[in-house]
Amino acid sequence: MSFRNLCVCVAGVAGGVLGNVALAGDWQVEPRFEIGGLYDDNYNLTPDAGSEGEVSGGVADFTLALRNVGPRSMFEFTPHVSSNYFPDSSEDESTDYSGAMKWEWRSLRATLGLAALYSHESIVKSELVGAEDPDGGLGEPGAGDSGRISVRTDRTMLQFAPTYGLKWTERSTLELAARFMDADYAENNLGGYVDYQDVSGSAGIAFQSSERSVLRARVIASRFEPDSVNAVTNRLGAELEWRRKPTETMEVYVRAGGRRSEFKAGGGGEATGAVGGLGASWTFPVSQVLVDLIRSVEPSSIGRVVDRDELRLRLQRKLSPKFTLTSAIRGIRTRSSLTAGGGGRNDNDRDYATAGLGFDWRLRRALSLTGQYEFQWQSFEVDPTDATSNGVTLGIVFEPQRRGD
Repeated sequence: MSFRNLCVCVAGVAGGVLGNVALAGDWQVEPRFEIGGLYDDNYNLTPDAGSEGEVSGGVADFTLALRNVGPRSMFEFTPHVSSNYFPDSSEDESTDYSGAMKWEWRSLRATLGLAALYSHESIVKSELVGAEDPDGGLGEPGAGDSGRISVRTDRTMLQFAPTYGLKWTERSTLELAARFMDADYAENNLGGYVDYQDVSGSAGIAFQSSERSVLRARVIASRFEPDSVNAVTNRLGAELEWRRKPTETMEVYVRAGGRRSEFKAGGGGEATGAVGGLGASWTFPVSQVLVDLIRSVEPSSIGRVVDRDELRLRLQRKLSPKFTLTSAIRGIRTRSSLTAGGGGRNDNDRDYATAGLGFDWRLRRALSLTGQYEFQWQSFEVDPTDATSNGVTLGIVFEPQRRGD
């Protein structure tokens, strides 16, 4: 991303914030500070025995949630900065930052929304997602990560996702959506990373089959354009989704569809694959549970779209008013869509799994002691050995606006 584009992005976000400040005064401001230590016996998840990169040092993290909710609108902006310090491995140090924005406006018949994200991260974070990293809500797939950490570099990502809904009849709504992604790597074409842009749009109908159930049908068109690689991919597909909220604390969905991809790389090629999802979330008085299984066709930093299967499991349980345990498992399987179509390389076909166990011990209303253990495993088809890592973090969290139990 050019400096000019970055300035435009920052100015747009600032304008939105100032505009909302001028229109409404009821703002929620929720800062979160964390400082602690980290140890990892294979920070870059290197598969070569004897070459693992062991790191230990300090970490710091700051998040500021700014939120305004009015009778017909909602605005949220969340900047985030995290940094680490490794005295014996300075080449692995990084400072990562991001800004996420959500805006929604509603009238009697229409809903207009916009989600945006700007992030600058080391590839250890962008290419190796954590067990609890939220890519989106229930049924929303992740994208972009490849698992390759062959060189030390950074990824800058910009995303825009506008949405529009128009109530057509008493029970039917026309839904339009678009997504723009732009990924830039500081070391483009080194280590297998390729800058890319991915643009998609969808149109569909949502039919409210009952008071708590919605049936959606939509068509989706996408175009993937990697830089420096003649591998433009056009995708066209259709999906049918049923989503239900039996209670205020439970949500389930089932999705099925297909996606056809047309490749311009080499001699060209075509591939057709199934997409879909099945998942549920529950919120109980002392527990939260998430189960989600998704198949999608998504862009990737290897310069091609991939067939992506993802499993997410999460359980959070409050053992006492001041002590909470969280466990999470995440599995990702990616295969080149071009290979699935009958040709091309498959040396980036990847299996990845990570599991985490953490705790939050409330010392005071605004002060907590937190800790987490995370295990990672990864295997590429062309690598003779798998890679594993074990990481432990321990920190103090200060949240001045955190509500008491």
